[in-house]
Amino acid sequence: MGILTKLSLRSLREEKSRTILTIVAMTIAATLAVATLVGLRSVQISMYQRAVQSEAGLVVRFPGVTAEKAEKLQNSSQFSKTAAFEEVGESQLTGMTDQQDSGVQVYRLTAKDLKLMATPILAAGRLPQTSDEILVPSYAIGDGSAIGQRETVHINGQKRRLLVVGTIDMYAMSPIAGNSLVMLTKTLTGKRTVMVAPASFGGLHARMSALAKTAGIHPKTVTYDESALMIMGASGNAKSQAILVSVVLAALLVIGGVALIMIYMSINLTVKAHRERYGLLRSLGTTPKQLRRLVYEQSLTLALPALLFGYLFGIFGIKLTMTGINQMMRRTQMGFTFVFRADWLPLVIAGLFMAGVTLLAAARPAFRASRISPIAAIRTAETSPMLSRWRLHETWLMRHLHTLALKRDRRNTARGTMLVLLTLTVALFIGMTGFMHNLLANTEQSRDTDLMVAITGSDQRTAVRKLITQQAKTKQLAVVLESSAMVLKEPYALTDSSMTVVAVPDAQFKKNFNSTPTYLNTRVQGTDANGKNHKEWLVPPTYDGTYALGNADHMTKKAGVTTQATLVPATEEPGLAQLIYHDGFGAMIVSETLFAQWQAKLGNKASDMQTVAAVKLSDPQDHKALVKALSTQFKGSRVTDYIAYDEQNIAIMTAFRVISYGFITLLALVSLATIINHVFAALLEQKRSLAMLQSIGTTSGQLTGMLNLQNALLLVKGGVLGTLLGNLLSYWLYRLMTHEFLKSFLWPWQETLAALLGLAVIWLAFAITTRRMLRHQDIDQLIRAV
Repeated sequence: MGILTKLSLRSLREEKSRTILTIVAMTIAATLAVATLVGLRSVQISMYQRAVQSEAGLVVRFPGVTAEKAEKLQNSSQFSKTAAFEEVGESQLTGMTDQQDSGVQVYRLTAKDLKLMATPILAAGRLPQTSDEILVPSYAIGDGSAIGQRETVHINGQKRRLLVVGTIDMYAMSPIAGNSLVMLTKTLTGKRTVMVAPASFGGLHARMSALAKTAGIHPKTVTYDESALMIMGASGNAKSQAILVSVVLAALLVIGGVALIMIYMSINLTVKAHRERYGLLRSLGTTPKQLRRLVYEQSLTLALPALLFGYLFGIFGIKLTMTGINQMMRRTQMGFTFVFRADWLPLVIAGLFMAGVTLLAAARPAFRASRISPIAAIRTAETSPMLSRWRLHETWLMRHLHTLALKRDRRNTARGTMLVLLTLTVALFIGMTGFMHNLLANTEQSRDTDLMVAITGSDQRTAVRKLITQQAKTKQLAVVLESSAMVLKEPYALTDSSMTVVAVPDAQFKKNFNSTPTYLNTRVQGTDANGKNHKEWLVPPTYDGTYALGNADHMTKKAGVTTQATLVPATEEPGLAQLIYHDGFGAMIVSETLFAQWQAKLGNKASDMQTVAAVKLSDPQDHKALVKALSTQFKGSRVTDYIAYDEQNIAIMTAFRVISYGFITLLALVSLATIINHVFAALLEQKRSLAMLQSIGTTSGQLTGMLNLQNALLLVKGGVLGTLLGNLLSYWLYRLMTHEFLKSFLWPWQETLAALLGLAVIWLAFAITTRRMLRHQDIDQLIRAV
């Protein structure tokens, strides 16, 4: 260990208060960096696992591989898991559905691979256990077909009777999902498709292309789930990778900026305090290069324990936060869990980041230390700054209040920097948290419906109404028949789109709608000539033409029904509007008699109708039991539980609020810690001058009052200016998005109160520390010290 290193360590041990303050400042910066990077990494892994859940993580596809090559490919150490399936051909679901599906693909898998690939996409039933059992698409169940029945299936022209044991999710991302049949086989006989989950993501496309060549297939035939790989930065799209890197760099840039300011001010104050010591070292022959090295060594020595504390607090904080969010999500049965991941990548990046920021922050103080003149340093402390006439002028407050405190505050040149930093910190906290409050508050939806059920097939209104009234008490219950029709010619805004036709009792139709077909008009978002978004009516309120309707399932241009209708805003019929699927296209209201006539004219079958019910419960806690009863009695019904949806939405919003508020608060704490560090360091520097004031009769209570007033002036000025700027920032951000999402502005008074309370706590901490220091310092020793 060199002499300079020993001097560096000895200096840090002698000045424990300053050393602890600097380590605390660096620890906060390190905690922010570690928490952000580990949090981003955990969110990245969580989103990736969510994206590949239906694929069982098998994101790379090698088609047309022979049995021999497939075995070698699946044994590669580059994959964490693999599976294979073969395409048997096409099928037709004879008798299971009235849709002529001749393009249904048939896949066969072994028991092991079937369990891996089919389990995530199993919508109902169980997996096949024998070769004469199959999984079918969800839409094939109903209209007389059910799980547990044998159905006739044509596979490559051969007629087979197979037992339907389950259904698969048509919309899953799995290659065997969609419009397909899935069967079990003991062994695969021909060429097969090999699905793999990569063990690592670095250079993925290049490695997979090389493996494709060894498997005897062209690299271009290999396909990837690019949307999932984009999350991990392994997409073949360079733009998506650049976006991911930009997000991480942006976060590091923000953290680096505030951390750089904090660490720089801590090191700079230390260098200023050691001015005389550096002068003595120069007089003894120490070179400027050695002094710069001394400052760098001290900075890195302090950064090491700070980084270790940052690892501890950052990892523990993120782990605790994610555990709380996951518990909340489990209570709402969301089916999504944040995966905590503190692997080597974010930890190494955080370590390098802290080392780089520390060296960068120490560069200027090290240069200043190397330029200190030995004679000037030994003769006196740092020269007092030149004060302008304005700073020397006595104000009205100085003549009537605590004169000495106000003079010291006015003539302190560093207070301006602290005031700017404090103002920006308060403004950032209030502005960003206020904007987040507005964003989250405006996304909350109020519903008139707790639960909605749709049953395809014959009229089930009586049975549905009876079941709901038996299972739960309701505030409001509406049950109607619905069907769909294609708008063929007019009105123009609805042409070639599907329209919902709703049947109401004849008496209600006569009383509420004057026995006239009525279209419930909706407002949709449009764009004006200037490119600004606005709300406009889907059908112009002045439209008085006809509505030409045809069968929704057949591509025909012949109108089965041509009618006129009264235009009524959907908001005027809330009881019926809640029954409409909110796709922006409204609905046509007709009587039951007219509905039956239209069904015949449009060529609709009984299977084209659906019974729809909307329920508002007296006790929302009854929603789970009612959902279970409806699903049990009406197989294949679509039940939408808005209460469960809102609970999940609240959980997501709460998680988003915790993460966003936490990040903003950490940024504010970093800046506040800089200010606290500077004030405490300045207090330590003033110990000798304060001791001189005590030696001439000034009491410790008077000095405490003087310093408290100085600190109060700084915090009050920063708090007032920051509050004004923060409210303006929140309103400006609101105005940027008001036409897009936000509808009403909420002034951030809660965030303002939190910021002001935080400043009050900081002032109290200053007051207690100042009082304790002044009561315990040795005046004689401080005055005699050089």
